[in-house]
Amino acid sequence: MSIVNSIETVREWLGSTVCPMVQLKLPDDSATDASYPYKLVNPTAFSLFVPSKDRLPPKVPAPIPSVCVQIVEGTDSLTMSSRSIKIRLCFSAWDPGYHGRDIFKPKNDGRPAEGRIEITKMKKILLSVSMLLALAFAPVSCDREKAEYGDGQQPVGTATGTLSLAAMTVVLSTETETHDAVVRPDAAAATSAPAASGRLQTAARAEAETTYTCTVTDAAGAAVAQFPYDRRPETLTLPAGAYTLTVESAEPKAAVWDDPVYAARQEVLIDRNATVEVGEVLCTPAAVGVALVFDPAFGAQSTATVDCGGEALAFTTTESRTGWFAVGTARTLTLTVEGTAGEGTPVSFTRRYTDVQAGQLYRFTVKGESLSAPDIEWVGHDTSQRYEANDELEAQIVVTAAAGIRAFTVEIISEEVLTPEVLDAVGLAPELDLVSPGDYKEPLEGLGFPTGEKVVGQTSVSFDISPFMPLIPLLGTGDSDFRLTVTDNEGQTTVASIMVHSTNGEAPEPEGPEEEYPGGDAKPLEPPHAGQPYPGGDAKPIHNTQK
Repeated sequence: MSIVNSIETVREWLGSTVCPMVQLKLPDDSATDASYPYKLVNPTAFSLFVPSKDRLPPKVPAPIPSVCVQIVEGTDSLTMSSRSIKIRLCFSAWDPGYHGRDIFKPKNDGRPAEGRIEITKMKKILLSVSMLLALAFAPVSCDREKAEYGDGQQPVGTATGTLSLAAMTVVLSTETETHDAVVRPDAAAATSAPAASGRLQTAARAEAETTYTCTVTDAAGAAVAQFPYDRRPETLTLPAGAYTLTVESAEPKAAVWDDPVYAARQEVLIDRNATVEVGEVLCTPAAVGVALVFDPAFGAQSTATVDCGGEALAFTTTESRTGWFAVGTARTLTLTVEGTAGEGTPVSFTRRYTDVQAGQLYRFTVKGESLSAPDIEWVGHDTSQRYEANDELEAQIVVTAAAGIRAFTVEIISEEVLTPEVLDAVGLAPELDLVSPGDYKEPLEGLGFPTGEKVVGQTSVSFDISPFMPLIPLLGTGDSDFRLTVTDNEGQTTVASIMVHSTNGEAPEPEGPEEEYPGGDAKPLEPPHAGQPYPGGDAKPIHNTQK
């Protein structure tokens, strides 16, 4: 095979086998302290070079983290029908210098403390992978199309290490991410998950039951060991490489009452002639929980059916248990309500929530009456039309939300006038949160916008930004949009825009040769005021005078 094909073969192997077992931080230029909420992603494998941000392949978020396969040198013998290459693997990772839950601490092996260091798990992964790859893809020969090792020696990958399970402890965490939502007959057909309302601790952390099953799988996903937690071996001898330790309370159940499945996954690197200890393993809920309460106005025969992953549970008006569901590949939770409310009025509606995650708990309150979505009114004007910004344009805004306002944002869109640079100079930003304005609170309120408690939970909010309108032309000529997005406490969202055009009063620079005024090089010192004649009577300056 050609050198190019050899390089591509290594890249494909890295992308399919090595990169999926490694997770590294996605670059975040806004990280400022150790508590920043970073995201972990699998590295991307590239051939020969790492592309710039504007030339990335589809679905690749960033050029870092990555591994790049590069050629160092090679030989090609046509007479011997052989070809060999020497490759170099360039690893790229990002970290601003802060480490939290990803710290890897070597076990206490009796060596002096001053001679030991702490190394991050991510760095250890990169070091081990680079060693394995360098050995696995030494000379590549086109006549045999397999890696060779000199002097008949075996590859290092056949060496073994030890996984110690003697100190392993499985601990349960019943802490769940809660999402509270009120659902009504006018609910939308599909919506994203309601905002998280907090974390719920339903019980104290406790040691797991002895029915937990432990499984060790290799990099290819094949199980190399499986055993009950209470009958686990003290040690396992394994070939050097990367492994995954999975702990599960039971096989995931599609739908069950009050019996969530708990699970945990830990990545383990086995080095040659080394011992890796497994300590505390924290298991979290591996399912989606649903708790539901009916409004008292509902009839006794009313039901709410919850489906997630193809299996469903039916909630009655007296049901107090929590249902737990396997997430499934669709990650969609469907709630269907059938019954009567009020004076026997039939009620039937469905709401779907997308992007549900294991470990989440949805707490629904089912109402029988309808509430309208938020309304945004530009008093005396049509939000579908654009108006000229000047001192005569009134901009009084009235927002109503029967369920109360949960979120209110303002996005300023302007390519030529209210640019990000201009907004920054006046203490604003292109995207502003009126509920949590942060450092923008004072500038927003100075322009007439309400913030904080004057917005959140309110059923009606009115404000006047008319004084801002005559200031816009001073900043330039062009279109400017103020996109208002309001979400109520039931997850209903309304979007409307205040669209204006501004014209700066300054005369544009003349195009082409510089104009000359009659009478030589003399130019008027300043534009005349209204009613003020030019010297020489009523004569006006001649525009576009030709030479």
